Amino acid sequence: MSEGRRLEDIFVFIVDLDGDEGIAAYAHVNPRTHQRELLPMVASTEEKLEQLTAIAQDMVGLDPSKPIRIVRFHEREDIAQVELPEPEQPA
Repeated sequence: MSEGRRLEDIFVFIVDLDGDEGIAAYAHVNPRTHQRELLPMVASTEEKLEQLTAIAQDMVGLDPSKPIRIVRFHEREDIAQVELPEPEQPA
């Protein structure tokens, strides 16, 4: 793993989906494919948190009956690392 900033806190924008929680998402047009994509609203820096908070405020402005909560997850637990498997050796 490279040296650098280690993620300790993440902020997730949560919406109520008929009694269940879900991660809020916003529409984004991919500049390469020109396709519309939904991006989950998850931040790991203060700068991104501010950007997504502004988007969330606009979203709530469109439908005030659906507030969006910001939840901070702080307790980090690395549970797995996904890597390519070793190539099989010929028998």
